[in-house]
Amino acid sequence: MEKFSKDLLKKLRKVRSFPTNTCPFSRHVQMMGENLIREKPYPMLQEEPEHCGGSILATVLALYMARDEIAELKKNQRRTSTRSRPPRGTTP
Repeated sequence: MEKFSKDLLKKLRKVRSFPTNTCPFSRHVQMMGENLIREKPYPMLQEEPEHCGGSILATVLALYMARDEIAELKKNQRRTSTRSRPPRGTTP
């Protein structure tokens, strides 16, 4: 197994916090990924490709939505922090 793959598995195990940051779809995708990265068979890919694809798409959708939410929170945080500062050149 390549170093990149080993590092991914190590990082994944470190940040996964069941059930706090997982869902059934992400756990399913993780199982698929772990088997594929280890070059082990994952029969469900052939037996139920639509189900596997659904899990992948649901996980990617959740990722995109989380990134959008983080970006919005950061934007709101910047707005709030600039409003609370006195204008430049003035004394608080």
